[in-house]
Amino acid sequence: MDIEQLNKSQIILLTLLISFITSIATGIVTVTLMDQAPEGVSRTITHVVERTVEQVRPKETQVATVIKEVEVPVIVTEEELVLKAIDKVSPAVGLLRAESTSREAGVTLGTAWLADVAGHFMTAGSLVKDKGRYEVVMESGEIRLLTVTRFSAGGEVAVLSPKAGSVGETAEPSTSVVPLELGKSDTAVGQTVISFGATVRGNHRVAIGIVADLFAGTGSQTGSTTIISTNAASADNVGGPLVNISGQVIGLSLEPGVAVGKKVITSTIDSIN
Repeated sequence: MDIEQLNKSQIILLTLLISFITSIATGIVTVTLMDQAPEGVSRTITHVVERTVEQVRPKETQVATVIKEVEVPVIVTEEELVLKAIDKVSPAVGLLRAESTSREAGVTLGTAWLADVAGHFMTAGSLVKDKGRYEVVMESGEIRLLTVTRFSAGGEVAVLSPKAGSVGETAEPSTSVVPLELGKSDTAVGQTVISFGATVRGNHRVAIGIVADLFAGTGSQTGSTTIISTNAASADNVGGPLVNISGQVIGLSLEPGVAVGKKVITSTIDSIN
């Protein structure tokens, strides 16, 4: 076959055929030489080939993920605060009654509540007599034996101190009962308040109301607001604590609609410590 008689298409096909045969021959020779080459040379050639492939290969697309932290506000309703305050206060509130060894044994008088870690209780002065001996039945069924040892200046508040008890009864403060905490802020008109009263069934009467008015009472210090007018105070919770929605004591119920403020309570407690 005379190559000069080939047309353009035939020349191209012939060129491709020769290139293909040459490539196959080159591959065969290369493989043969690699098999016969020393180990160091083979390793170098392999490394060069791998680096070449890495540079030619396109890089994968990287997608950056941005995580943004969003603070979600926790909304606490007044109802939830009230329920929490009731759970906090109830264990320290008990039923006040005449001592079981007295002539008036078991007579229910009202409510008293644990005021400090020394085991002192507070109640309304109208419920007890000076040096009188009484019992306070706690929510847990525990009985505290107490004696009246102090009254506030105006007689609104009485302090009952622990005394030695008999078998099954105790005057020692229980580590499981936490004394009530006095409020840290001033009482304000319109403030939501909760009053507590103990019952013979071992549970509590709870009343929720607002502070309607604040004024100075006869037993107060000059210029001090000590009397609270509130619809939370009732005949069922005389002697019981009046607390804010944080469970802190801001007063003590004296009679329906009336409670004494925390300043009288604080000064009375301070006088025995």
